[in-house]
Amino acid sequence: TVERADPTQFPNLELEATVASGGIGGGADTETDASLRARILDRKRRPPQGGAYSDYEQFARAVPGVIQAWAFPFADAPGTVGVWFLFEGRENGIPEAGDIALVQDALEARRLIRAGLSVAAPVPAPLTITIASLAVDTVQTRAAISASIAAMLVRRARPGVASAPFTLSRSWISEAISLAVGEDRHFLIDPSGDITYVGGEMPVLDTISYV
Repeated sequence: TVERADPTQFPNLELEATVASGGIGGGADTETDASLRARILDRKRRPPQGGAYSDYEQFARAVPGVIQAWAFPFADAPGTVGVWFLFEGRENGIPEAGDIALVQDALEARRLIRAGLSVAAPVPAPLTITIASLAVDTVQTRAAISASIAAMLVRRARPGVASAPFTLSRSWISEAISLAVGEDRHFLIDPSGDITYVGGEMPVLDTISYV
């Protein structure tokens, strides 16, 4: 149950309301200048085209709280469009049911082409990493490695789908480890090769083991 902070505002509304099992969507903080700048630059690079996949991505990113979005064809069947997105303040950015409903409504209101539309959360796929022979093995170095890998995933990772699988390169992980402050030398044991994701799966950092 939620209550209004100021009962004098909106006097026609009930003082209390019960939230359904799906929860409350949205509720994001005010968009930052950096986020707004990124959206404007993206619109300049990819101007609206009357229903292109980039249009769906920009429509989704215009919803407060959405920090990244991807649109792909053939989400459910030929002629359908699928949109996956990340939401601010959620664990690993994975949106909740209320967030999905919010973005679905926003896209339904703005899209120009009446193709089938599917809006979904990426399926988090835990990424476990094993590192051996870390030359400077300190708490600070380990923390820097974790932060560097997480930042790499933010830059590079996306959901993988049948029409556009996502392959996480093992070399990206090793590079992120090498870029961490304090790291001098290491040997990456796991993963032993590239990892390909489909079915809406997206890698999220799980545990890093040191041997």
